[in-house]
Amino acid sequence: MSNALLSSPFQANKEKLLTLRLQNELNTIRIFKALDADPNTIGAEVVFIDYEYSL
Repeated sequence: MSNALLSSPFQANKEKLLTLRLQNELNTIRIFKALDADPNTIGAEVVFIDYEYSL
């Protein structure tokens, strides 16, 4: 659980940059399209778990 009083703007910026970098490197749009196109993954669920272990 994050504490807004202890978080700094520097940390928030660092987390945002990391999120953008991962989205670009992982190419999530392509991953989701591939999952949707594969009939073996019908009904499959993709769950993102962040650094705070929230879904």
